[in-house]
Order: sequence, then C-alpha cells, then structure tokens
Amino acid sequence: MSFSLAWIVLAWACCWGARSADAMETGQFYSSLAQMEFLFDFDEGVGELLLNFPEHLPAATRYLESYVGLRTDRDLGREIRGHPVHVFLVLKRLVLFWPRIASSLFIYTRLEGSCQDQNDGCEGWALSGNCLHYRDYMIEHCTKSCHACLSPELKEQVMWVMSKASIPMPSMQDLRGAALALSRLQSHYHIPVGDFMTGRIEKAQCTPRLTVEDCVLVADVTHAHGRYSTAYIWYDYCQTSASIDPRLQAEIKARKEKLEAEHDLKFIAGNINFFPEPLREKKNQVPWDSPFHQLCRGVYNQNEDKDQAGLMCYVDNRNSPYLTLQPVRYEQLHTDPEMYLFHDVVSDAEIAVLKQLAMRTLHRSVTLASGPKHTNVTEQRVSHTAWLRNSSHAVLERLAHRVAEVAQLEAHEELLATKEAEELQVLNYGIGGLYNAHHDVFYKNVPEYKWSEVNVYANEHQAGDRLATWMFYLSDVIAGGRTAFPDANVAVAPEKGAAVLWYNLKKNGNCNTKSLHGGCPVLLGQKWVANRWIRENANFRRRPCSTDPME
Repeated sequence: MSFSLAWIVLAWACCWGARSADAMETGQFYSSLAQMEFLFDFDEGVGELLLNFPEHLPAATRYLESYVGLRTDRDLGREIRGHPVHVFLVLKRLVLFWPRIASSLFIYTRLEGSCQDQNDGCEGWALSGNCLHYRDYMIEHCTKSCHACLSPELKEQVMWVMSKASIPMPSMQDLRGAALALSRLQSHYHIPVGDFMTGRIEKAQCTPRLTVEDCVLVADVTHAHGRYSTAYIWYDYCQTSASIDPRLQAEIKARKEKLEAEHDLKFIAGNINFFPEPLREKKNQVPWDSPFHQLCRGVYNQNEDKDQAGLMCYVDNRNSPYLTLQPVRYEQLHTDPEMYLFHDVVSDAEIAVLKQLAMRTLHRSVTLASGPKHTNVTEQRVSHTAWLRNSSHAVLERLAHRVAEVAQLEAHEELLATKEAEELQVLNYGIGGLYNAHHDVFYKNVPEYKWSEVNVYANEHQAGDRLATWMFYLSDVIAGGRTAFPDANVAVAPEKGAAVLWYNLKKNGNCNTKSLHGGCPVLLGQKWVANRWIRENANFRRRPCSTDPME
C-alpha cells in the first residue's frame, strides 16, 4: 500500500470510525476562528522550531511541507488567519503530525547541563546508526555524538512549545469539520475545486497547496453528510489529480462509484443535495442552486424588487431626544418584512469590550431541538456563542439604551414576566461558518394549537415571541458572511459598527414568513456579530396591534 493510500485510510478511520455522541461534540476549534488564534500562534512556534532543529524528525518533514508556505504568505502580508486553506492546513498539521513531533521533543526537556556524551562508547554507537535505532537513550546519554546539541535559544523554544502543548489541542473532529467547510464554501460560492486545491479564493492567494489526500478527505466527509452532488464533484477532481498513482486513483474511483450508486438509490428530485437527474442517466451535471445560495453570492432576483422602489436613506433622531445631538444615518432595506440598516451605532472601543467579554465564555452554538437535550450541535450552525447581561459591563447597559432609542422599542432586560429583550448574544464564526436559513421566532411559525408542543426554554411564552431582531456587526468580512433573506430578496453585507433591524412578527401578531434569513458562510476573514432579540408583550404600546390579516 502506498504512503498516500495509507494516509487516506488512516484519516478515514480516525474521522468516521467510532462516532460516539461525545465525539460528535468535540470539534471546538474549527467552529470559531477566535478560538483558532492560539493554534496559529502555537503552529508558528512549532514551525520555527522545526526549521532550526538539529535533529531530523520524520514527522517534521510533513509538518514543514505546508508550514513554509504559511511563512511565505506571512512575509508577503497575505491573509492567513481568515483564509480557509490556511485554517484547514493548521488543523491538519496539529492533528496528524504534531503528536509524533511532541513525543520526539519530550526527551529534550530532560536534558541538563552542557552538551556532552556520558559514555565512552557513544561515538561508535552513533556511527552504527544507534541514534536512530535507540533514539531516546542516545539523545539523552550521547547528545554530542548524535549532533543533538541545542543552543540556549533553541532550548528555550523547545520548553515554550512543550509548555503550551498541555493546553487542549484540536481533534480529528476539527479536521473533519474544516474539510466539510471547504466543500460548503465551494458549493455555496460556485468556486472551482481546482481553485481550492491551489489556494486561490477570490483575490486572496495562498502559497501552500492541498494534496490529493486532502481532496479525498473533503470528498469523504461531504459524502458522509449526504451532500452527494458536491462530494461527486470533489471525487471527480481527486480521481483526475491522482493520475500519477494508479493504486490511489483506483481507490478514489471505487469510492466515486459507491457514491454514484447511493446517489441514484436515494435520489430525491429537486433536493439540493442531489443532482437534477440520476447519475446513471447523465454524468456531467451542474448541482441545484437555491435563492439563499444566490444571495450569498450577491445574485439578486431582479423581478422581486419592483415594489421596493420607494426605499430611502435618512439622517434623523428617530423622534428621540437622546439622539438629537447625534442623529442616526440609516436606510430602509425592505417593507415586508420591515427592515433597516443603521450605520455607526457601535464604536470600535465598545466592540473591543464586547469581544473581550465574550471570549471568556464562548462555546459551540446550538439549535433548538426536540427531546430531553432541547438543543443540538449541528453543521447547520457553525459558530461559537456567548451571552452577555447588561450588568456584566457598563457598555452593555449603554448599548441596550441605544438600541431602545434607535429602534423605538422597549429593549432592556427585565424580570421574566416583563422581559423586554433577551441578553446580548455575541457570535464568532468558524471556517466556512454559517447559520442556515431559519426564523427567529420561538413558536409563531406554527399554528396556534401547536404552540404548546414547540420546544422553547422554560416560561418563554410569558414574554411573548421575538417581535424583532437587532444585529450588530462587530467586524468587517473580506468575503462572504452576508445576512441573506431569501424570501425578501435582501442580503446585508457585514459592516463594522453598523446594525440591521428587522421585524419577525407582523402587526397582527403572526409570524412574517418573509423574515426567513440565514448567515452566509464566511469565505475570507473573521465574522463577529451580536444579536438582541426584542420581545413582543412589552412592546404592545410601541408597536400597536392590527386586525388586518395582511399587516
């Protein structure tokens, strides 16, 4: 078996072997780029150490194959920490190669004193190749003859790296999640697989390349998630790229044929996970698209904008004395649902405070679910969440007051029975991070007689449903990351310091189904947002009810 094929088999076994419930919840790095910051720093420390290390470590060769490319891009000033290929390769290095390097480096933490041999036979043993065959003993007792002497600076680097290695490291779940993110970005943004393989994303080029083995891992993970059309495209590219290794190419062909059979057996016409036709009838097909995906790419339906011609921009105080000396710049984005974009409503200093507070409690975002757990960790939502109360910092109280004045709604946290708004939810997205299209309402998207069956948090009905959503944009995003409303034909690009407000409920109290929205995958850069959901019952005076079924 070739090395390449062995790597694939190992990766597949590790990714999909024993998928316990606990293992499915372990991937905590790929789902938040903020949580990846330490890993990038650690990866740099390991890479620089290995470049200057006197001993040849077999695993170091594989580690440095892609690290030197990251080093080149860093020197060129290219985007690194928000580039999906770099994120994937950092996780790959730390998951697949770092454990073997760590075990090799550990012996150096026990070396003390000057670099000397401790046995007269060391030179002869070294000439016989025992530095390799009996490595640990020889490095410790025959340091000089094995040419394993470290300078004080290099010894300090080793100690720093090993001291950081005790902190939790990424798992195969993280590498699997990053691989799925690459396929998600490719399918959402219609980027050729070859561009991902060569590191070309939009206008951001990266030096390191994905290998055929990486390509197969992406295809395998995508196939396992039932995304047949996307997986087929990746397998097809992998098979062509493996032409110099017939055994590897044969293995990829077998997996592709298995996918073809499964695609046609489970085929669902019109389902986005399948091609438009069975593969036995037509091999070369373009996957289905969707309005959500199109909006994520900035493609709008021109036929749906005829009734939005009267939308305008404003600069005024929103009828609030609080805003008289500092009027707000805003624009109306849509009338149904009613939607506004407010510019410069949170400062850089306030954003820094929110991020600092959120970093203390960021955890994997969940979705509501039925059953005893009530929540699910799912690839439908790839981000980390932190909840911040107004009492946690003066900035939170100030922002809550500002939201209330600008939105002209009651939007403070109160006791449950009179809750005006929920705690501020701060989100940081991961590689290809997204939130698939959904409604923000708890229960008003189903008939009234089913409200009691909807899984919501205890006593949430007392405050009414989520009348409106206020979303702060806490960062710019280089590419991707729009907030898309497929039924309203609106997509809002992240703008640091801005906020978007939309109403989830009509004035008659019913769910406005056109408020369906989602967070598009982040293609390049980091995305931070903060949501405040404004509740219904406390705002009956601010937004009077209507008996008109259409209003």
